[in-house]
Amino acid sequence: MKHEIKAIQTRYQGYRFRSRLEARWAVFFDACDIKWTYEPEGFLLNNGESYLPDFFLPEEDLYVEVKPHNGDFRKASLFCQSTGKRILLLEDVPELKSYSLLTFDHEAEDVSEEGIRVFFDPLVGGEVMFISTNWQGECAPWWDKNNLAGLIQNYGNHFQDQRALDLLVAGTKKIEDAVSKAKGARFEFGDKP
Repeated sequence: MKHEIKAIQTRYQGYRFRSRLEARWAVFFDACDIKWTYEPEGFLLNNGESYLPDFFLPEEDLYVEVKPHNGDFRKASLFCQSTGKRILLLEDVPELKSYSLLTFDHEAEDVSEEGIRVFFDPLVGGEVMFISTNWQGECAPWWDKNNLAGLIQNYGNHFQDQRALDLLVAGTKKIEDAVSKAKGARFEFGDKP
């Protein structure tokens, strides 16, 4: 007999999240000063099914789906195909790792996973958000200290911009702190994260 573990509904910031995992991502977004709304609207997919993305990040015009480890993101992919909207796939608790971003390729009329992985990166928009690669087109995750040093050097050589480098270093610390806050959040007995 197979036993399923039920998610524990969790209250945070006036929302009742369907799971603690979703609430931890809300803590992460707050710690990074990323504006979010929880389950803002539902969509009717091409196959007739309904779909309700977990989050919407209005300043990025980006939907977000959160799943536990080895979660099934097929419905999120169909959402991208049905609507042409981008969706970020966040698997498991916030970690210093890469995440996938699905986009709709209008020429191919198909969903594609970005050729590069998605990172919470402080370069885009001058604050904390997404996508960083080294200049050879390979992935260069900011949390890997060797890659971070190379990314800073490449960025500095390419743009000669000290402010951007300062933002990269400060943003990296901010993201590390956000991961720590999200993973350490306690929701029992009305505790605040």
